[in-house]
This record gives sequence, structure tokens and C-alpha cells, in this order.
Amino acid sequence: MKKERTLILKELMKSQKVDPMVLIPGHNLYYFTGLKMHMSERPTMFFINARFKDVIFLPKLEVPNASSILPEECIYYPYSDEEGPDKVLKTLVKDLNLDEKKIGIEFLGMRVMEYELLRRYSPHASFVNGEPIISEIRMCKDDEELSCFRRAVEITEKALEATLKMIRPGVTEQEVANELQIRMFSLGSGELWKQTVVVSGNRTAFPHSKSSKKVINAGDLVMIDTGATYEGYVCDLTRTFAVGSIDDEFRKIYEVVREANEAVIRFPNPKFTAEELDQVARKVIEDHGYGKFFIHRTGHGLGLEGHEPPYIVKGNKMEMKIGMAFTDEPGIYLPNKGGVRIEDDVVVTKKGLEYLTTYPRELTIL
Repeated sequence: MKKERTLILKELMKSQKVDPMVLIPGHNLYYFTGLKMHMSERPTMFFINARFKDVIFLPKLEVPNASSILPEECIYYPYSDEEGPDKVLKTLVKDLNLDEKKIGIEFLGMRVMEYELLRRYSPHASFVNGEPIISEIRMCKDDEELSCFRRAVEITEKALEATLKMIRPGVTEQEVANELQIRMFSLGSGELWKQTVVVSGNRTAFPHSKSSKKVINAGDLVMIDTGATYEGYVCDLTRTFAVGSIDDEFRKIYEVVREANEAVIRFPNPKFTAEELDQVARKVIEDHGYGKFFIHRTGHGLGLEGHEPPYIVKGNKMEMKIGMAFTDEPGIYLPNKGGVRIEDDVVVTKKGLEYLTTYPRELTIL
């Protein structure tokens, strides 16, 4: 599968006259090669060449790990700690004739260090943003990827259900967050892509807050935003609960948010854009008079990253295609009072939109 992805990438590179595409340790390198590496002070770059064998530039100590994953035909340019990267990279640039090339790089991932090294030894090369080409391939998930999504969802939802039993007056947000993370790991989650967020009371009015030592009180809303990973693929799930009782206005708000969430999944047309999905959720909230309190986009793409294209937002006229996975997360946030968000993971199928997440969306009073 990784080889097929690389072949597709090479064809797109040829059509746009980009050669090579330079990947650094991270999600794109893993997606196209299966190689997992961490960024460090020792630069590593993988050169996908449209008309030549692929090349990896890396520290010598990483060669055993790389050679256990990468195909035999990959060419290695290793350097030692004593000699440093410059001499070997200079040789690589000459061998690949990079100084006359249009080089694609990861604008969102490549550090200044790697970029300056490439520019130093190929000053006449042109550098272009490779993200659009890469995203075109990564946005549409295959069956193997969707299977990983579903396993990440299963882990997340089981852990959340088990953790709810400890939410009661007197427990802190951080204690709940810690318990949920431990349960996700015990159920088989890989490295978490984000810290679990548990906020309560008026702190639920902050869409991007952090868990704190605040004590949960009777009558509080509790918003939990979390997600396990499986084989690198992420789940992103948010549910809002009430402790003991719920204010009448927030009961109404909860139902408005649930209606907006469901409006996305029930989108009636067989073809639609990301912008149209945003608008169908936003219209529900606006029609109930809470439009100014929905202060973020309706969703974002999911995959090996928690936030990736496509973005479900006004102005994005990208047509949604089969295999695209994204979040459906409308919310209403009343300043100094509290907020409600319901977030699900969704995939585009031949039959329309399908929830990947299955956790109940009805109001739960703990």
C-alpha cells in the first residue's frame, strides 16, 4: 500500500514538474514509507524522486531502523556525529543535481534548519509548497485506514464510558482527564495526539481550554474532548454532560447543537462542498438565535493528524470525495456562562455521510 501511494505521488509530481519531494520525520514520511522517526538536532530528509530511486539522508545511527522498513532499492546517504551533515548533503545535492530542480517541501513541517541546509548547497533551485500535492492523496482514506479509525473510536468510546462513573461533585477536571487517558492506553491506544480536555462550569465557554484543578460542582456542564489513536490514526470525540441537573437554557442549547450536528450527517444532496456542510450546521444555530455564539468552523479533516484538510468552513469550495474523513463539531458558547459542543467523526461514502463515532448524542445527566 505504501508503494502504491508513492507511485501516485510521483505521477502528481511529474504533472506539476516537481522533483524531488522532500519529506522530514513525521506524518507524511510515515504515510508514504511506513518509517516512524522523531525530529531531532540531527537532520533527516527523505527524497522522493519522480524519475529516480528514492534517497534518504540520515544519521548513521538511524540506518538499522530505516533499513528494516524501507525498500532495498532506496539509496542511503548517512553521516556520522563526528563529520556532521554538511559534507554528505553536499554530495547528495550534486548526485541528484538538485541545484537545477524544482523541489517540493513540507511548508507546515520542515524546519528552518533543513530548509537552510538545502538552500546552502542548491542555491539555484526553486522551492515550492508540496502540501497540496500530498494532501490530495492523503485526504481520501482507504479501507485499511478506515479500519484503524474505527478501532481508535472503539478505544475512545469504551474509555469514556468507563470514566463517566467517576464524574461527581468534588472531583477535579484533571483527575477525570488523567483517568480517561489511562483507560485509553490500557485499551490499546497508541501515543495520544492531544491531551484530553475536561472543562466544567463556565469554563465550557472556552472552545480551546485545558483541563485544570477546578473542582466539578453539582449543576455544572462538563465538556470532554478526547481521542485515542490506532496505528497512527486518530479519533476526535467531544461530548457535553450535565452533573445532577441542567439549566433550562442550556437544555435548549444542547438540543440546538445536537440538531446542527445531525443536519450535517443528513445533508440531502449527493454532491456537496466543505462550505455547504459548514453552512447547513451554522444555519440551524443561526435560526435559533445563537449564531454569534458559534465561533469556530464546523469541522476539520482527520487522518494521521488531528487537524488536516479538508476544513469544513465558509469559503472552502472543495467538493467532498469518497473516503474523506472529518469532524462534525458545532458548538454554542455563552461568555461567562458555559458552552455545549457535540463532536463526531464522519466519513464520505458512496451512499452519503456516515458516522465513524457511535457514542450517544442525547443529553446525559450524570
